[in-house]
Amino acid sequence: MRLDIKVVDKDGRIFDIEMQTSPSKYLGHRLRYYQSTIDGAKVLKPGHDYSELPDTFIILLCSFDPSEAFSRVDNRAVHFFKTIDTKDHALELNGGATKVIINSKGDFTGESEELKELAKLMNNEEVSLNEHFIWVQKRIKELNQDRRSDIMDYEMKIMDARISGREDGEKVGEKRGKEIGEKIGKEAERRAGIKRLIIAMMEISTDDRIIFNAAKKQYGEYFSDGELKQFIAEAKNDSLQEA
Repeated sequence: MRLDIKVVDKDGRIFDIEMQTSPSKYLGHRLRYYQSTIDGAKVLKPGHDYSELPDTFIILLCSFDPSEAFSRVDNRAVHFFKTIDTKDHALELNGGATKVIINSKGDFTGESEELKELAKLMNNEEVSLNEHFIWVQKRIKELNQDRRSDIMDYEMKIMDARISGREDGEKVGEKRGKEIGEKIGKEAERRAGIKRLIIAMMEISTDDRIIFNAAKKQYGEYFSDGELKQFIAEAKNDSLQEA
């Protein structure tokens, strides 16, 4: 897996900055996955122990309200999460890991001008606070002109496709009777999942053989070669119509 932006400061602290554009109730799990990736990336040198693990900050930039992933709705723009005692919220377990979620659509009352400008940048609004934000916005526009510059990696795309497909299938199944709903739900899950997988692969490669092989590997036991090719053709047609 590849992190979007990884920074190590002079004190050895690690900052991982990730951009999230699709709502999901699994944001907490996603953050947990990022943390495991950082901790498992040979952070410690040979001969050192876990007491020397550096402090980490995972910052998730959300261009939507992330409340679906919370225990309740909260419209604040900035959220800090650490490990605390559920019976005494003032008691914190010192593990050195901090997760930050920034909601660009949230309430920025009392927040800094820099954070407010960051929200504008995330919401594709014109920025003007300083030369750094102006440069970043210009660079983003340049990168967006070339789809090959997409920084989301293959592994996370596949995970997102599977999760989204499963959720779509579950929603269909819930509307029907238990026995019929389970059957239809599984079928809908597979169809939604393969469509999302194909779309994700199209952003990585335009080679039909590569896309077909990936689709066959994941869903070959459920769909024939002809059906898989039809899914690919439909996805490409939809992409051309959107363009």
